[in-house]
Amino acid sequence: MPQTAPHSRERRDPDEISLVDLALVLWRRKYWIVAVAAAVIALGVAYAATRQPIYESRAVVGIGMAQGQPVEPPEAMVQRYLERYRVGAERSDGAIALPYVESIDTSETSIVMRAHGASPEQAQALMATVAGEIVQDQTRVLQGYSGEIEGHIADIEAQVAALRQQIAVLDARIEAVLPEDSAVTSFLLLEKSNIVRTISNLENTLAGLRLDLAPTRLRPAEIMRPPSVRPDPVEPRVPVIIGLAVVLAAIAGIAAAILVEFAASVRRRMREAREGDATASAEAPAAEPPAADARPAPKVVRERR
Repeated sequence: MPQTAPHSRERRDPDEISLVDLALVLWRRKYWIVAVAAAVIALGVAYAATRQPIYESRAVVGIGMAQGQPVEPPEAMVQRYLERYRVGAERSDGAIALPYVESIDTSETSIVMRAHGASPEQAQALMATVAGEIVQDQTRVLQGYSGEIEGHIADIEAQVAALRQQIAVLDARIEAVLPEDSAVTSFLLLEKSNIVRTISNLENTLAGLRLDLAPTRLRPAEIMRPPSVRPDPVEPRVPVIIGLAVVLAAIAGIAAAILVEFAASVRRRMREAREGDATASAEAPAAEPPAADARPAPKVVRERR
């Protein structure tokens, strides 16, 4: 009686995929991986090469200050500059027209700006223009502030001069009536004392206003950091694009290899199934013919009565 040999190892699940099988699949389909990866990398390089390069220029402008405060609220300045230079304005096709101001940010003492252009020269020229206009605007506002103070000073000086003239008139009247009427003299002296007190207050106000015009209290706007441009474009970022293309190329290549192997496996199974059906139909036993010595069954004839 024949003996069946026991299985030396357990039969593996056909749906299970091992790392070795995966490595063999990738090795068999290595040309697909290389072709797909090369195509993806070529697309990434073409995208980086055909994209419009954008260069960035930066500048920092010091805000005009008066008595330790900006001559104009920073929020109002930012809003005006955003509207003037149309920061973020787009064309009808959705692309931003070059050159343009990318951003304008303010702190308590400075304005930081960034401009983009199609070339380093274009970006730097726009940044120099914008920085110059901002300095002119700030200088104009500071001059207006200084003009107001100077106007107040002139008014107060005129008041002081008029009051001094009144004092001179009172001195003359006091000298004229002093020997004759002491009551009138006392009244005139009291009036002179009030005028002198008023002049003293006005002179204190003048001292404060002149102090406000001192260089230590007024700081004109100035370019703290001249416009500078980066030698490399900020967009497109070629190293980043190439790196992403390499990663996507590896993923796409592996996915293509697995898909090709899966399609080949499906076709192989379908072919094996068709061959198995053909073999089974060929090996099926044919119908046996009737035996030669077989006698036909006797017919029963019924007699008529």
